[in-house]
Amino acid sequence: MHSAINYKRTIFHVCGGMFGMLVALTFPFPEILVISSTFFGIALIIEVMRNRSLSFHDEFVSKFGMLMKPTERGTVLGFTWTVGATLLLSFLQDFRPMAVGMLVWTFADPMAMLAGRLLPNTRRLAEGKTLEGTIAFFLTATLVAALFLITVTTKHPVYVMAPVIGAAGAFVELISRQIKIDDNFSIPLVAGLVTYFLVI
Repeated sequence: MHSAINYKRTIFHVCGGMFGMLVALTFPFPEILVISSTFFGIALIIEVMRNRSLSFHDEFVSKFGMLMKPTERGTVLGFTWTVGATLLLSFLQDFRPMAVGMLVWTFADPMAMLAGRLLPNTRRLAEGKTLEGTIAFFLTATLVAALFLITVTTKHPVYVMAPVIGAAGAFVELISRQIKIDDNFSIPLVAGLVTYFLVI
């Protein structure tokens, strides 16, 4: 039996990712680094307050609980992990890895979740990960990476490198629970680093 889909969180996920994309495509460096650092600083303040003040934690959950996974109520927020990955990618001082990382995370991750919960499951590949979800992630990541990469200069053909990015993202999403690294961090970071080192 599939668990219910939190559509509010999914919409927030996509909107947050599109905002990150807008920052990457609009602002030059070092402004991107300043913006990323600011959001990461805000996220850290929220995490510290949640851990040190029970009343703040309860108030935060009452207001934003509908946007959180149940596991996030006692752990680091997905938002914090994502802005952390964005900050690290901004140190590359190239908008393209950051843009690809955010694109893959923004669209492929929700598509994997939706496919895994809405489609009949033929096989489970890992804890909480289905074959259908992984395929949906790979296809979506490959598509969005290709659509972006055809607009910029690359070292290798897009039809070769887009699937490489898609496969890398799908792999880290698949093993995220096994390696105990939040996929809100690993997906954009790995997709961005693959873009930086192999594509651009």
